[in-house]
Amino acid sequence: MTSKSITFITENPFDKKPRKKHPRLSAEKISKYLSMSQAEACHHLGVSLSTLKRRFYELNMGKWPCKKTRSKSSKSYISTIINKTMKDEKDLSELSSCCVDWLVVFSSI
Repeated sequence: MTSKSITFITENPFDKKPRKKHPRLSAEKISKYLSMSQAEACHHLGVSLSTLKRRFYELNMGKWPCKKTRSKSSKSYISTIINKTMKDEKDLSELSSCCVDWLVVFSSI
């Protein structure tokens, strides 16, 4: 008679997976990408944006120097809003002059 043993392997699906280790970001590595936006730099470095930001501030490097440039569409959107505001102000001034004329007419009656 042979004895058979049964082994159950149980895995907890809620166990945390080990974190992926990112390459250590040094000030020298980060400084190569300061001319880019943060999104471009994190893509080239192979890390997430939050990892790049956290490491940048841990190294006391201040604020990210690359400024985001505005696209043509945002500039045209701003000019559209300005033009609409100016048109609304013109319409409002015409309306107020019309109201004054009506007040003069009604006050004389």
